[in-house]
Amino acid sequence: PGFRCAMCRPQRGECVLAKGYGLADRERQIPITAATPFFVGSLAKQFTAAAVLRLRADGKLSLDDSLGRFFPDAPADKRPVTVRQLLAHTGGLPYLPTSGLFGRATRDSVMREMLAESLLFQPGTRWEYSTPGYILLAGVIERASGTTYEQYLRSMFDRAGLTETGFAGDPARWSALPVR
Repeated sequence: PGFRCAMCRPQRGECVLAKGYGLADRERQIPITAATPFFVGSLAKQFTAAAVLRLRADGKLSLDDSLGRFFPDAPADKRPVTVRQLLAHTGGLPYLPTSGLFGRATRDSVMREMLAESLLFQPGTRWEYSTPGYILLAGVIERASGTTYEQYLRSMFDRAGLTETGFAGDPARWSALPVR
């Protein structure tokens, strides 16, 4: 319990290896340590999916709920898109948001931007990897849980003992530079 990182290999309850390899920043010759934070990028989608499924298990949403339930003002073409379709990348939304990935907009404006994306195809008719779909799922998590996406995932991380897992925007947890 409480092992620091994936590099730890527990043996009889003792950590036998907790080490980093290579350089976190080659320019400044900063080594990777067992405590070096890494951006996980799109691997966050698995945590988002787990959160959606936890909310489903708790009876707070159904996979067949539509975006219209969570975003009543969504454009008419997006209202019928289901949580299941977003999870499965079959919601018709594009690969990346038109506005890019790392804006500094408010949560509501980001949701409006994702809902304004043009559908590439009729939802449910084909597969297309979609970051905007998962951004919308973060909004669904917030509306279904009554808390922020980060707070909801933090509660899941804590329950799972993932004490070293967090978000790049949380300076209290991540004072070291993430690996770039």
